[in-house]
Amino acid sequence: MNLNLYIMLKSSTIALLILLSGLFISCKQSKGLTVSNMKKHHIESNIKGLGDDTILVYYVPLSKMGEDYEPIQDTIFSKNDRFAYDTPSNEPILLYLFSKKGEFTRKSGHPYRPDEKHIVALVKPTDQLNITGELKQYYLDYQVQGSAFNEQYTQVRKNYIEATSEAVSIELKLDALMAINGDTTEINDLFQKRNAVNSAGRNAHLEYIKNNPDKDLAAYYLTRQPWEIFGKYYNELSLNVRNGIFKNALESKIIKYKKYTQVQEAELKIKEGESAPDFELRSLSGNFSLNAVKTKYIVLDFWGSWCPPCTKGFPKMKAYYSKYKESIEFIGIDCNETEEKWRKAVLNYDLPWPQVINKLDIDDDVSVKYGIKAYPTKFIIDKDKKILAKFIGKDDSFYQKLDELMATK
Repeated sequence: MNLNLYIMLKSSTIALLILLSGLFISCKQSKGLTVSNMKKHHIESNIKGLGDDTILVYYVPLSKMGEDYEPIQDTIFSKNDRFAYDTPSNEPILLYLFSKKGEFTRKSGHPYRPDEKHIVALVKPTDQLNITGELKQYYLDYQVQGSAFNEQYTQVRKNYIEATSEAVSIELKLDALMAINGDTTEINDLFQKRNAVNSAGRNAHLEYIKNNPDKDLAAYYLTRQPWEIFGKYYNELSLNVRNGIFKNALESKIIKYKKYTQVQEAELKIKEGESAPDFELRSLSGNFSLNAVKTKYIVLDFWGSWCPPCTKGFPKMKAYYSKYKESIEFIGIDCNETEEKWRKAVLNYDLPWPQVINKLDIDDDVSVKYGIKAYPTKFIIDKDKKILAKFIGKDDSFYQKLDELMATK
């Protein structure tokens, strides 16, 4: 695993993983609901081993699934293994519940909340779901009754969850090794083992998609599949499912899939010696065009303030900008964030070279034209607008190349 680059897969899958691992550092606490025979709740749960605990909650309305949407957060409490929850939403939601007792602490002090210990449920306004199960060391064994979707989901999950829970113990071993800069071979072996273990879940989901194209659960699983699988099986879903409760999520992923395929095609064309695609983007003070640079070499730096390796590389970039700014035009191209965040980042990091912001429309997206798959990515372009070199990640060879180039100019 290369810690010097940030692979940008803007899909619901990767967004979900990020949210599950760190959303609930600070949440507003709600008064817990007491399970009562006098009132039926949307969710009533009895999980062995839960005891008296804090339950972290977040949910996404299905109409917002697949968008850059801030999940609604909440905190409730269990008493003697039991808790209840009523969702305030008047539309179907995807609900995630996590018991603090299921949390591990990384060597860095940050919480680790495994997917294997989350409860996932589709909740409609009229639903009354009953959740039962047991909290185990590395996973939560549970089942949901009250809706066909949730019953199918937990049944499929039950077939692989014990096997894939081994990934949790592997993750803890990896965390311990990486904290002490452990043996690289051992770390890589554990990464491969973890990926192999996780494949059981992915394979089970794919089999369900193949065998049940007329089920909403197949659509949900498909939104979490790699791009190649999504592209292959989307049209296999029945028309009713494609236009069903996961329609928005599927359509959002279609747009991102089209971007993915165009990036794949562009990557094959963007090679050393080929012409650099021209573009015009908005800068802090106007517009910038690549072809407007006539007498200098050019460095294009694709970055984002959400990308730690990008921002960690700024100090050295500043030094090289000062060193070669008379001969090289440095251009920062901010990607995948709002104008407000872009402007704030340029100010906070005090970036002295010209900065532009990428366009969101796929036809005008410069990151697509340049086949960008990971951040930061840098290009060195000569005075004739030919690509001299491409560098992915926080790579010192980029600076070595600049020194060599300036030494021979």
